[in-house]
Amino acid sequence: LVSPFDPAEWISVGGSGPQLHLWEAFVWGAGHARAVNAAGLEPHVQDAATAALAFARWDVKDPRPNSDITSAHPFSTVGAAVLWSGLSTDIGLLHKEVLVLRPQQALGTGVLRYEPT
Repeated sequence: LVSPFDPAEWISVGGSGPQLHLWEAFVWGAGHARAVNAAGLEPHVQDAATAALAFARWDVKDPRPNSDITSAHPFSTVGAAVLWSGLSTDIGLLHKEVLVLRPQQALGTGVLRYEPT
């Protein structure tokens, strides 16, 4: 399993096997859902959908040189999740720069509840 944090590596690794794309989303302001939607979903569920849709719309074929949000000394929540999961023991992941997307609109407000048939 290849899990590079740098989107430029997502392209360069190519067809060398499965990849786990690691990124973060900062959903707030105009990107944050404010109320329960027509399907009865709470704002935090809509925000999760907004994050996923923002990544789906991001064009990995032409990676941005920078994230929407940067820091000289980042704390990576996705790095913490990788450590917690046991996928790595590299403590340096806590301060690894990752792609951070900040959606400018609430993309997940139209998301529906999944009802298995």
